[in-house]
Amino acid sequence: MASRLEEILKEREKKIETLKLMGIDLYPARSEKEAENREVVENFGKYEGKEMTLAGRIMAWREHGKLIFGQIQDQSGRIQLFIRADEMGSTDKEKQTIGFKDLELLDIGDFIQATGLVVKTRTGEVSLQVKEIKILTKSRLPLPDKWVGITDPDEAFRKRYLDLDQKISKG
Repeated sequence: MASRLEEILKEREKKIETLKLMGIDLYPARSEKEAENREVVENFGKYEGKEMTLAGRIMAWREHGKLIFGQIQDQSGRIQLFIRADEMGSTDKEKQTIGFKDLELLDIGDFIQATGLVVKTRTGEVSLQVKEIKILTKSRLPLPDKWVGITDPDEAFRKRYLDLDQKISKG
């Protein structure tokens, strides 16, 4: 019987193959980013209603039918993504964007570029109301457990990028 990690790895490999067959470049040479996430959140008045392109690692993802809430994190902090099915197009090979129906191919840990309007949700959270998503890096491995993190000091030293990422996530 396969372990849970082996199942996750097989599932991610299937997603990678599917995206490749769709003609999506999983590791593009260029990306766009107009501001850091913290800058947009802290200066909402300056960016409210403007179309922005932000980038970061997917740290949270919650699907509610035709509505998805996510969080991306860059070196400065996190911002919420607010994704509605009726505001996103379908996957476009030419533009290298992922459509709403194909968002299931994304995983926590992937780096993405999201373009949309800066808004506040009903709960008052500064968010990016997404119109387009582009994959910047497809993660092959899951992130360490967010509560426990990396427990082996040697592994934390060897994989410093993961250790630091988890420490930033915990706040």
